[in-house]
Amino acid sequence: MIKKLLILACVLIPFYEVILYFFIPGRGYPIFPDMRITKEFIAMASCMLIGSAALYSYGFRKPKNVWFLAFICFLVLNIYKAPHAVINVQNVNFNGMWNYRPVFKVFAYFFLFLGISSSYFRKIDIDQIFKTFMYCGLGMSILMILQVLRLDQIFNIIPPEIIGVGVKHPEMGGSLGQATLCAPFLVMCIPFAVYFRKWLYGAIMAVSVVVSGSSFAMLALLLVISVYLIKNIKNKVILIGGGGFLISALLLFAYFNPDLLISNGRFGVWKQILKELVTEKIAFTGAGLGAFRYFYSIRHQSTWFHAHNEYLQLLWCCGVIGTPIFFMAVKDFIKHSLKNNNKEITTILISMASVAIVSCGTFLFQLAAYQFYLVVMTGIVYSLINGGRYEQNS
Repeated sequence: MIKKLLILACVLIPFYEVILYFFIPGRGYPIFPDMRITKEFIAMASCMLIGSAALYSYGFRKPKNVWFLAFICFLVLNIYKAPHAVINVQNVNFNGMWNYRPVFKVFAYFFLFLGISSSYFRKIDIDQIFKTFMYCGLGMSILMILQVLRLDQIFNIIPPEIIGVGVKHPEMGGSLGQATLCAPFLVMCIPFAVYFRKWLYGAIMAVSVVVSGSSFAMLALLLVISVYLIKNIKNKVILIGGGGFLISALLLFAYFNPDLLISNGRFGVWKQILKELVTEKIAFTGAGLGAFRYFYSIRHQSTWFHAHNEYLQLLWCCGVIGTPIFFMAVKDFIKHSLKNNNKEITTILISMASVAIVSCGTFLFQLAAYQFYLVVMTGIVYSLINGGRYEQNS
């Protein structure tokens, strides 16, 4: 049952609007920002349902990664020490209560993680979940191709002044809103096509990424391809030559993608963020999860509702106490994963690494599709490490 619920949620969350289109009258609808809220609701409902089903069926196992628990405990201090200065914008007061929604999401995803990591997944179960990832990536790439060919009648194209100035192909938003948010989803799913040796599927997704023009997604795609090449090369001479080729390719990529270096205004925002960590006296415990949109963006009347660098925003929100705890949890995850390395775990690590790379220049960790997929992958890894439990109804 857990496997079926996971597969259903992994399809429903990214493709909610596409599925909804076939059940409502009319020809199409635009991608409103509110659709992200709807996807978050579906993701939270799925977390509660899957976690509760696992808890009722066989209970939770003790998590191996104690740093996850340490970060959960830190969030109490994070809320307690968040700034409480009243910010009045359009007769709406924001008095430091921005923490509770993101903290609830953290607890919901932790509940999901406990449910998945406590479950037992047979080889056939993992293959079916991986196939879901692969086909979702393929479906998203086909939707993006239809959009660039002007054949998509599900979504109306949002004007560039709404979707953002730096987007090269605003019409290639898939069902995630815009190309810079959709293309990384394809890169995340390509390793699962490689896992099943579906080279054509992987090629279709890779071509969609390149056509989208998303610089960070193409960089992640290049590194993913390089990992597979290096992983399968045994000759040292070829390996060294391949390494030189990779460096040259990265330099050429940077040269032909100046947006990656110019950053469309990111550097100025990042500099201001680092400055205000000290001037606003939030460097120790952070401004609180979810604070950036209010404590930074609204105060500065800025259109930057995200830092476009998840690690810098994590530092802004959790300070020098919470950020190291989070990265210690990541380090422990990587350590256990490499110690128990197999084909399934390797595929997951490469997929997650691609998201980690793109997150240096965007805000993927704050989108429901990426949040849910990453937690599912993390739970599966710990299930394989722990040995899991047999699920009678699987």
